[in-house]
Amino acid sequence: MKKINIVCTLGPATNTYSVIKDMIIAGMNIARINMSHGTHEEKEEIIAIVRKAAEELKTPVAIMIDTKGPEVRCYHPETLTLTAGEQFKFIADEAKAGEQESQMSYPGWFNDVAEGDEILIEGGVMRLTLDK
Repeated sequence: MKKINIVCTLGPATNTYSVIKDMIIAGMNIARINMSHGTHEEKEEIIAIVRKAAEELKTPVAIMIDTKGPEVRCYHPETLTLTAGEQFKFIADEAKAGEQESQMSYPGWFNDVAEGDEILIEGGVMRLTLDK
């Protein structure tokens, strides 16, 4: 019994029948599909390609769907420059954010965080420590 799985993330460079078939021949037995990018229709096409290639090769291939997790968006001025130690304000209401403020897309976020929590902005490019 096989005890190792080979998981391959499919993307723009691997979304053709011939490439997916070659990946299965090379050992892929789990095709990971990232739902964060592309449309559902595009993902359905990729799933159909994986199933067709696996059927032709008579090789079982699982399909793992990686769904997008929750995201909180913050809306702030186009040019945001912060320096270490500088105060920055997050606001939860619908008021327009000022120069050193950011409006949050999730109104209840303030209740879900605690003082000292780290807030990541721009995918972690900026890290802020929460001071309630």
